[in-house]
This record gives sequence, structure tokens and C-alpha cells, in this order.
Amino acid sequence: NAKGRREVEGLEKGMKGVTLKGGGGGDDGQGAAVAAAEVAVIPADAPPPMTVADVDALIACSILQALRTGVKEKALPMLGSVFWAQHVVPGRPAADGTLLDIKRGSHKKLSKLLKATMAKGWLTVKEDKHTKEMVLTSVSRAHADVAGHRLHETAAEVAEEAAEEAAAAAAAGPDFYRG
Repeated sequence: NAKGRREVEGLEKGMKGVTLKGGGGGDDGQGAAVAAAEVAVIPADAPPPMTVADVDALIACSILQALRTGVKEKALPMLGSVFWAQHVVPGRPAADGTLLDIKRGSHKKLSKLLKATMAKGWLTVKEDKHTKEMVLTSVSRAHADVAGHRLHETAAEVAEEAAEEAAAAAAAGPDFYRG
């Protein structure tokens, strides 16, 4: 069938340069569905995966952004998880388009990351006696790294702008309902 052959050739052209990662052969009794679920298709033009140093730099940049713009003195003390979720993650650079993942960095855990950040002198944390969670108690706004951080466009700002544009486009559309 000529049509089917053209479709296959088109797919083959689209798959040139695509490498498969993971999966593995061997019959482990799990069936083909599990093996297919483990295979990740990585396009040839995809950027290389981030190194641990790249992830650490991205996290540090996001923390500095959060300390400069997001954390207010009257909000302290603040749980480390709240600091991460509401200030650091939304404060990541918008240009990267990547998600922050502590586990891909060198610290692996939020408590270790916050202790390392405290060792740099950017903030002060303590461990809650009851919950064993790290609590942000103060920010060193006078620290050279915090004060000298150059602000960047954040992922939260880009998402907010996109939502405003979508709302404006929806409001600008013709109003067919005259009920």
C-alpha cells in the first residue's frame, strides 16, 4: 500500500536523530508494557541534561531572587517548605523553563540546602523541636550576594502575564450572548 509506505517513510524521517534512553532488553516477567513505560524519547536537538553544578547554580539564583523580592520581615519565621514552595520555585528564572528539583542538586534535601545557605550567610534557619522541620528566622539583606543579586524575570511573572493576556483576549472576543 503506497499510502502506508509514505506514512512510514515520514515517520522515519521525523525519527532521525532520536535516541532511546532507558528501557533495557531482557525478559523480567513484567511484560512489554512496563518496558515501554520506561523508555524515554529524547529528540536529537534537545538541550543536554543539566549537571549538578547547573542545578545548584539555578537553585542559588532562585533563592537570591526570593530573598531580594519575596520574603518580607513580617512573614518571618517561615517554614522551609513554605519558603521553597511559595518563594523559591516561583522565583526561578523564566528563560530556563525548567523546574527546580532539590534532589538533582548536590544537597538532595531541603534541610541540607537551607543549612548550606545559612553557612553562606544569606539567611538564618533553625530546626523546629517538634516537627523537625527547618524554619527560616531571618534574612541577611545586607550580605553582598543578596544585595548585589541582579533581578531577573521569574517564571511566576511570565505565567501571570500569559494569564492576563488570555483573559484580555477572551474579554475582547465578540459577545454573542445578549440574554
